[in-house]
Amino acid sequence: GRDLFTPKKFYGQVINDASDMASLLASFRSQVFLLPEGVNAALPFFVECFGKRLTVALPPNAVAGQVLNVWISNNVLTASLGMMVQGQMTFLGPASVQEMFDQ
Repeated sequence: GRDLFTPKKFYGQVINDASDMASLLASFRSQVFLLPEGVNAALPFFVECFGKRLTVALPPNAVAGQVLNVWISNNVLTASLGMMVQGQMTFLGPASVQEMFDQ
């Protein structure tokens, strides 16, 4: 379970290709991560979401307790750093996110 939705076959249904199921997933998805104690903004931050392994370059002002927002829209990844202030998300800066590929 890397995703909340996993397509299942109905009795007797044949699924030829995983791309047949792509239309069942939302074109825009988001994931939120809380930065842990000891996070070092100078080092890459690794996360898994949307069925992908990602590396995030955090802004230099990133500290534990802040929130990393990661979005995927039409297979384009974006990320930002924020923090909760009186129940509202406050934008602190953009983060660079890239998919990691096995070598």
